[in-house]
Amino acid sequence: MRSISVILNFSNSRETPREANIFTTNYDLFIEKAVDEVLKEEVSLVFNDGARGHFNRFLDSSNFNRTVSYEGLNNNYIDELPSLTLIKPHGSVNWEKIGESENAKVIIKNKVVESPMVVPPTGNEGRDTFMDNHFHDMLRVFQLELDKPESVLFILGFSFQDDHIARMIRRALRNRSLIIECFCWKNEDEQKYKENLGFNSQGIPHNFKFIKPSQFEDKDNLELKDLTKVLRGIL
Repeated sequence: MRSISVILNFSNSRETPREANIFTTNYDLFIEKAVDEVLKEEVSLVFNDGARGHFNRFLDSSNFNRTVSYEGLNNNYIDELPSLTLIKPHGSVNWEKIGESENAKVIIKNKVVESPMVVPPTGNEGRDTFMDNHFHDMLRVFQLELDKPESVLFILGFSFQDDHIARMIRRALRNRSLIIECFCWKNEDEQKYKENLGFNSQGIPHNFKFIKPSQFEDKDNLELKDLTKVLRGIL
């Protein structure tokens, strides 16, 4: 979280918005906890989890498009603050649904709730996600972010077994200015990820790169140099 804050502070807000998005299909609160620890420090970062309200915080996907700026005391300048948006398209253990209708509200609490609003890992995640307006809106935000020019997507700990998300990734790769860097925990994960993405019988697009442990053993590896260029481009 500190690294993301540093990178965003280096960016020129006139050319690129000072914002980053974290999409996670996990339900846990580890990211929220990490952000909470970092924000105890004097870190210039605005955290946005899609909530509106103060004592009662309700989920509203329209809040994901919000930016925050700091204005000088004499209105002599406006400086966009770095913002980090957390989007959880499979729900969270601290989300509680109020009501049963399609437009039922979701309250975001600061603790794990007894009956959290999540998409269970039943193999029907795609159907369950698109049937709920809240989850559908979050996946739409994900797709729109990938369609933006000069976007960079870093993938960690995701094996593309959720077919509805794998399809969105394949579609997004038509955006030739999109760069995807996928980190593999093991070297053999690359083949498994390719199969899950449906690329086993055809080549991987040039803008999709795999980062494997073996590549870090060779400091002169060209692919790692390419990744360094990507990171420098963000800075």
